[in-house]
Amino acid sequence: MISSVVLNGGGKLAKDLRREDLTKAIKSGKKTVWIDVRDPTEEEHTFLKEMLSLHPLTLDDLRQKNEMPKIEVFDNYILAVFHTVDYMPRKREIEMVEIDACLGKNYLVTLHDGEFKSTDILSKRINSNPALMKRGADFLLHAIMDYTIDQYLPLLDSWDAEIEKLEDRIIRGDTEGALEKLVDFRRRVSEMRRSIAPQRHVINTLSRGYMPMVSEKVSVYFRDVYDHISKAYGILESQRDLINSAFQAYSSNASNQMNDVMKTLTLVATIFIPLTFITGIYGMNFVNMPELSHPLGYFIVLMAMFTVGISMVLYFKKRDWM
Repeated sequence: MISSVVLNGGGKLAKDLRREDLTKAIKSGKKTVWIDVRDPTEEEHTFLKEMLSLHPLTLDDLRQKNEMPKIEVFDNYILAVFHTVDYMPRKREIEMVEIDACLGKNYLVTLHDGEFKSTDILSKRINSNPALMKRGADFLLHAIMDYTIDQYLPLLDSWDAEIEKLEDRIIRGDTEGALEKLVDFRRRVSEMRRSIAPQRHVINTLSRGYMPMVSEKVSVYFRDVYDHISKAYGILESQRDLINSAFQAYSSNASNQMNDVMKTLTLVATIFIPLTFITGIYGMNFVNMPELSHPLGYFIVLMAMFTVGISMVLYFKKRDWM
């Protein structure tokens, strides 16, 4: 579905123009045009190709789903692909939502599947403040990217707090369910890094001031967006280190627990070594063993074994081995 906003020469907004009027507005070069396409169809792709003279490779990128973030510069427009994040807390899953943008001299075309929060916010802002369109199509792209990147930070901050709490739990020895959560966090952080890393390149390219469709004034705003995404990437790097540290703490904790078990088994076995030795001696079937005929021999041997066992336990406790 195609929706459009056009700022005409008189400073008035016109919405949802006919396709012929959209084509005229774009080709005039004097009107700022924003076209938002939700759930684009093949027929709409063809219309955009003809209206904007899109390169065949661009059309392929617009048709493809789950493209990695990237930026490509053509003679009369820039293609930018970037992502936002949709986190589903109940399923503990994240979904990267793709948006494609074609930026021309006086127009911006955005394409996405389903609702896209950033474009909805921009549309509401334009309705309340039409002068926003006067700042140009490149500023509209900045606004969408700014809203999109800002959605990462609250989510990453919440992850940061959860990972720190999980690490504290592991250090205290409370490891129940910790491994599954660590693996889940590592997967989410890895997915987010794969999305954000190339987006840094996209935004950095737009912020350098030499892009043909981005004015010097607006490139400054893209630098601010670059700062935001760099902050998000830095948080992810910190989280990756925290997760690795938590994994090491978990492994160390598991190793310590195993060492405690082995220590206990070793002490028990050590205590029984002399007892086994004594029972081994008196278990030999020799005829000439005077102790065997002693009326208290059995009780004497038991007392000796008990004394040896207690002595070893006391010795181990004194050495702080138990």
